[in-house]
Amino acid sequence: MYTGTMPPIGSAGRLSDKELLDLINYQRRAWGHKASLIMLADVARARGVYAPKEDWKTVSKTGDPCRFEYDANRISYRTGSRVLVWVRTSVGPGCKATEEGRKTVEKLGKEYEGYEFNADLYEVDCARNIYKLVETLHVTKDGKVIGMVKHKEQEGEIPTGSVIDRVREEVCKRKP
Repeated sequence: MYTGTMPPIGSAGRLSDKELLDLINYQRRAWGHKASLIMLADVARARGVYAPKEDWKTVSKTGDPCRFEYDANRISYRTGSRVLVWVRTSVGPGCKATEEGRKTVEKLGKEYEGYEFNADLYEVDCARNIYKLVETLHVTKDGKVIGMVKHKEQEGEIPTGSVIDRVREEVCKRKP
């Protein structure tokens, strides 16, 4: 029964990126509208993939040349045991992923000159120990998204001891 009071939206009154995406796309297609759908990366871009520094939790091992962090405040707990989480791979010397990324950046040209890190959206299934890489954003130092890759829907087993395994451990133990 409707009481005339609007309930709070999301946890702490804020929708997750995925919930906001679903709401916006519904509005863009409901009531005869034919607007194009937006992607999760569009929501992240609009909110800024540069979450406050304190929101990013490090999952890199000591001595690891790559810096891996996950956004602890933008975790989206889905139905069942699935979780959506942003993972950031920061640029650093000696990081094989970064070196490969820099070679790719050189091929892509001027618009990638300020490239600083990748923000990868993962879907992790806590119960089945599998993951999907959903999207990758290429981001500059000032937070501008200069590229985006939408990945094919492929699931994979989470390798023991990998970065995504460390992320899984953190986000799955926090799952409500």
